[in-house]
Amino acid sequence: MAAIPTTFVLDAILPSEDLQAMGRKRYQRPSVLRTRAKGRRRWYFRYVRDVVGAEGKIVREEAPPMYLGWCDEVGKRAAEKLRDEFLDTINEPQVVIPSQIPMADVFARYKAIELPLCKPTTVRNYTYCIDSDLIPVFGKLKLYQVEVDAIQAWLNTMMDKAPNTRKFKLRVLTAVIEFAAKLKWTRERNPCKDVRVGDIGGQRWDLRALDIDEVRRLLAIADQRRPDIANLIRIEVYCGVRVGEARAIRWNDIVDGRLRIDEHMNQENLVSVPKSAAGVRFVPLGPVCIARPEGAKDTDFVFDIPYETIRYHVRHCLDAAGIKVGKGWCTHGFRRTHATLMKAAGARALAEQLGHATEQMSEHYVRESFADHAAAVGRIAKMIERVM
Repeated sequence: MAAIPTTFVLDAILPSEDLQAMGRKRYQRPSVLRTRAKGRRRWYFRYVRDVVGAEGKIVREEAPPMYLGWCDEVGKRAAEKLRDEFLDTINEPQVVIPSQIPMADVFARYKAIELPLCKPTTVRNYTYCIDSDLIPVFGKLKLYQVEVDAIQAWLNTMMDKAPNTRKFKLRVLTAVIEFAAKLKWTRERNPCKDVRVGDIGGQRWDLRALDIDEVRRLLAIADQRRPDIANLIRIEVYCGVRVGEARAIRWNDIVDGRLRIDEHMNQENLVSVPKSAAGVRFVPLGPVCIARPEGAKDTDFVFDIPYETIRYHVRHCLDAAGIKVGKGWCTHGFRRTHATLMKAAGARALAEQLGHATEQMSEHYVRESFADHAAAVGRIAKMIERVM
């Protein structure tokens, strides 16, 4: 677990001598006023708030007017109730002051306290996202300044990226702010919940599964060009393992026609445990026959191939086999192919084979082929023609 930073801004201001000197919870109840502008009028009130000034000193300043609603929609008593709900937080310095700590310190605390409790893959992905995406944008802001408009503007700059990429970055920021709320550094509603990720029409990732004929053609080309890549594809299609799990297979993991999956290798060649406890499993190896090189040790990897090399040769073999795949199709498509073929072969439960915690997750991997859809369209046409 990473060491908790010792020079943390919150330690200097809460509970500081300045805060203790402020005494009991301050009480303010300003009058609800109406704007004087011509046309539609609004309810508002003015208030003062505590802020952290130079050298961590706590000072009071007048905040911008707080608007409560339009006068023709909200009565004065309702506006006063909204004012009181807002001031319940403002009148408590122990809540307002922490919300003004820099986001850089919030990120540091999150990485030191909360993140080590997550899975290794989550730690790696969240840490990278925080360091490369969140800190450069929000690191200089204070916690209370991370509002809906700032987050929305940040997401709008990434409209060229995949929706899932934007959702992931927003999910990381959401987790950090929820961590701050859990420590009672803020009582505001998490602004990430009011942000829209957005999508550009006409863009969609290719998540289809290959049909049997396409798999045959692909393996025929791969056997000619790179037999080791062909065997890797067979492991993925026949056994349904992830590409990272296939790369982490050692020779002593092949026992009596079964394949033991208990490790995962990421793109940086770092070996870790699978994504979840369900990922540790035995799967039938089937007809896959991989010749063990002479002198290979039990602990040597069966597929000692860099991830980028796998992607390169798979893509070129697909092109050579005349198999057209769209944007976003990758080696994970072999797991979808396995799940689809298993379902077509009569398998009822896929979670244990695929290493998922629930059957619902495995069902998401099952796809219907173009031939299945074409046959269904033909049956619909016959039914309509008979009726007519």
